Amino acid sequence: EAVLEADPEVRRPVAFVVANEAAADRGEPWVDENLNRAFPGDPAADSHESRLAAAVAEVVEGRRVLDLHATVSTERPLAVVTGIDDRTRPLARATGVPQVADLGPVTEGSMIGWHGAGVPRRPHSTATPAATANATAVVYNFLANEGVIAGDGSLGTPTHFRAFDAVEKGPEWE
Repeated sequence: EAVLEADPEVRRPVAFVVANEAAADRGEPWVDENLNRAFPGDPAADSHESRLAAAVAEVVEGRRVLDLHATVSTERPLAVVTGIDDRTRPLARATGVPQVADLGPVTEGSMIGWHGAGVPRRPHSTATPAATANATAVVYNFLANEGVIAGDGSLGTPTHFRAFDAVEKGPEWE
């Protein structure tokens, strides 16, 4: 909203998609299942998120994607990619964030895992002022560095991390 309200000079088309408004309206992370594990989805599914994943997949097919998520793990900006290579490295740099994590082995069912190119950026919680400021800066950087809006975006020179396997969350997991 902050980016749109600033009315930047747009140089080429861009789509802003709020992926799960029904869940947001309820104040919940999802309606039937985690949207980030429902890709590529099924338009005929019983699950709201599976139908939504199919619709979002259609919109983002063949496009560069900045996928914003909230998390409780850290307030520090973090870009996530599936493999660090000549395609994802510039995307991560375009966000201006100080760290990038290659979560390739643990992205099954996520949009980033399905799409293969994009940068989910994880602010601590969209409800905090710091997270909102971080997310707004990331969006501005990404759009400016991709030539979508006028302006100079900060390019990051992130430290890279790689996940090798998933750790299952148990009842005592913290």
